[in-house]
Amino acid sequence: MIGKNDAFSGCSSLERISIPSTVTEINAHTFFGCQQLREVGLHEGIQSIDRRAFGSCTSLERFMFPNLSTRLGTIIRAGQIEVENKIDHIRHLVERSGSELFVSVSSGEWRINWQRGSWETIKQTLDQIDRLIAYYELKEATTLLELAMWKSKMDQASTNPINRDVYRIDIPGPVKNNILQYLNFRV
Repeated sequence: MIGKNDAFSGCSSLERISIPSTVTEINAHTFFGCQQLREVGLHEGIQSIDRRAFGSCTSLERFMFPNLSTRLGTIIRAGQIEVENKIDHIRHLVERSGSELFVSVSSGEWRINWQRGSWETIKQTLDQIDRLIAYYELKEATTLLELAMWKSKMDQASTNPINRDVYRIDIPGPVKNNILQYLNFRV
């Protein structure tokens, strides 16, 4: 939680701020009247933002999600186009430009919903995106682990020529299923 209700209230030189991962709540009037504030970096662990936290921040353009954006960028560079498509189908108020995820504050829909206290809606969308990214990160890690185990077993073999299929090791299906169940994500 960011301290008192008016911790940065009226700050005239604050243009950008990145909220640390130790902060889970942003109270009312925390940034009230920070008229130069244009961009706020948030993490997916933020649980609540009071709808009055950024009141009278007339220059505020967007909330950024750098950690999710970095993770998404890694997946996109790996050629996982279907991840982009799935994210585009679950987004609500969260926008995407390449791998960059953000909430545009200047949109009329955002302002209307924000007045109703819509951080919960944004948080639900971020949680869905986080689970989707985690699923593909897990899928990639599992494949790499299987390949490493396979290579290790082959390296220990003393027979020539090597029949690679004999040494293939798969991560057991129940392990994968338990992890996916833990992520609460069904493909």
